[in-house]
Amino acid sequence: MKLKGFTLAELLIALAILGVIATFTIPKVLTAQANSKNNAIAKEAATLSGAFEAYKMDNPIDPATFYSADLTPYINYVKFYTGTIDDDSGVSETCAPGNNWYTHCLVLHNGAILILNDQHDAAEETPDGIWSALDIDGSYNGEPSLWFVIYMNGRLSTNEVHTNGATPDPPWFSWN
Repeated sequence: MKLKGFTLAELLIALAILGVIATFTIPKVLTAQANSKNNAIAKEAATLSGAFEAYKMDNPIDPATFYSADLTPYINYVKFYTGTIDDDSGVSETCAPGNNWYTHCLVLHNGAILILNDQHDAAEETPDGIWSALDIDGSYNGEPSLWFVIYMNGRLSTNEVHTNGATPDPPWFSWN
């Protein structure tokens, strides 16, 4: 009686083909997973527009007196971040109320840090929005991962011009 089965050579060829497929597939799956996680973090930070709308329901908007402290009670966060932040120019500053740039740094539920910046757009005579920076990994040791601007008309935007010029959205972020 003759036994039927695969030869060793056939099994090795099948394993080699699976190895080649895995070589191309695994990095794409890992990248897609990281991009999805980062995008979810950014969308949690994008709730700034909801916080702004909630604030507007109870308060009049005066661009000259509207600051990040006004939005903070309407944002869902875990705690204030009071550590040191290294900005993109290499300057270290403590994130705390009263600081010139980093007044309200909020740790979100996913570990990201949302930095609300009370420096209104200096190019305009009347402030038109509040800048915020998002650091997705919570370390904030340089340029933030993503910039947001909430305008006085309620529009939330990214990819805006700030002191360093145009900041493109990272490839993992989308509004979809």
